[in-house]
This record gives sequence, structure tokens and C-alpha cells, in this order.
Amino acid sequence: LPRSILEAMAAGLPCIASNVDGIPELIEKQYLIDDFSPKSYAVVIERLINNWTEMIRLSNKNYNIALTYEKSKLDKKRELFYQSLKELAQ
Repeated sequence: LPRSILEAMAAGLPCIASNVDGIPELIEKQYLIDDFSPKSYAVVIERLINNWTEMIRLSNKNYNIALTYEKSKLDKKRELFYQSLKELAQ
């Protein structure tokens, strides 16, 4: 997962990104850009600028998603994962 996107989300920012790798796990489909063109990004940015209600909704949602990636929560998930691997190896 891209750390820069998670950090932006944790700051409560709306995020627009390319539709590659692990990014679709984080960002709503309508904010993923498929063709990598600056014009496509500009269209989505303009749509958000002109709709403050949506921008605030997206910012709040992003913040809450970022909370699920806190180190303490990830550490617990990693520990459970490694424990299950250890049990499978026995």
C-alpha cells in the first residue's frame, strides 16, 4: 500500500490516485484515474472543488480508513498472521 496516500488520508485529505497496485483498496472507484492523463485528474479535482459536501464526506471517510492502518492495529494483525504460519509449519 502506498504510504503517501495513507499519510494524506490520515491528515483528512481527499485523495485522487491512479488505478494501480494496492491503491483501489484505499480509494473509492470514482476517485481512481485509469488513463494517467492530467486532464482526467483535473476533471475529478474540479468536481471535488465544486462540491464541498462531497469533499468533506471523502475527507472524513479517508481519515477513518487511515485509522485502520495504525501501527498498533497492524502489529496485532501481523502477530496473528505469523502465529498462524508458525502453527501451519508444525
